[in-house]
Amino acid sequence: MLRLDPSQLAPEVASLLLLRGAELPPLQWSAKPVRLAKEMLNGLGDDTKLLGCASVASQPMAAAVRALLYLWNGHLADCATWGRTAPPQERIYLDALAARHAGQPDNSKTLYTQLGAHVILSVLHQQSGELIGLGVDPLLARFKGILVQAGEWEPYMFIDLYEQARAGKLSQATEQIIRQLQSLEYELLFTHCYEAARGMPLPARPAATAPPRRKPALAPARRPARKPQDDILPAARAKTPAPPPKCPAVALPKDCVGIMCPKCGETNVVPDNARGRGHVCRKCQAQFLVPPKKAPVPAARST
Repeated sequence: MLRLDPSQLAPEVASLLLLRGAELPPLQWSAKPVRLAKEMLNGLGDDTKLLGCASVASQPMAAAVRALLYLWNGHLADCATWGRTAPPQERIYLDALAARHAGQPDNSKTLYTQLGAHVILSVLHQQSGELIGLGVDPLLARFKGILVQAGEWEPYMFIDLYEQARAGKLSQATEQIIRQLQSLEYELLFTHCYEAARGMPLPARPAATAPPRRKPALAPARRPARKPQDDILPAARAKTPAPPPKCPAVALPKDCVGIMCPKCGETNVVPDNARGRGHVCRKCQAQFLVPPKKAPVPAARST
């Protein structure tokens, strides 16, 4: 679950991020890898096609974007491979994240020590307090207190919290906050690398505007004259069942289609070019074939 707006991203990137699903991802992304994402990334050799731009501003940052997309979809080895050509600081950051997901806390802490200061860490420190909120868990309260006292992000204690959550020692509510903090860190690093690779910032989201206030009526409206059939209408209306509420249509990314899993009924968002190929359900891991696009029915000839 990321706060990134898919409509502001390149279509290929949006599709690869959405393949993980709209729910909050698990603690270890490699525990549930998305196979289709790896197939799509392996088939996208051109960075301009991946990033949806005419030219790439930074090839090393484009490699970092690919590594992050592999990481998000649970493929740690591919993340490490593409991370080797990323800028030095981003390469260390990618290795630190991959080590944390691989259950190597000591290695991850060493890499964070080598990382030092990174441009996203100050933003991560500011926004983490909002996610932690007023949690009653003493470990989270202590973590928040350390963040306030230190005035900066504390990756080493976060790794310790992550390990306790991975071992099942924390409550479900505390684990969910740790998963949210992990997604926030990824989102900030991905945005930084994506903007640097394309050489332009993401469009700012439009500010929410309050609905206009209705002016009070100057005088109460006159009720129309009562007609004899008005006495019948309420009873008739009471017998007529109200229509079911309409479900709002879910907007899919461009060039994507929603396919229902035949086993569990979960709707999977897949790119349109995946039709006719196998897909693994992101919820129950069942394998099924994405139906190919139906050929148009030829028009009947007039005699």
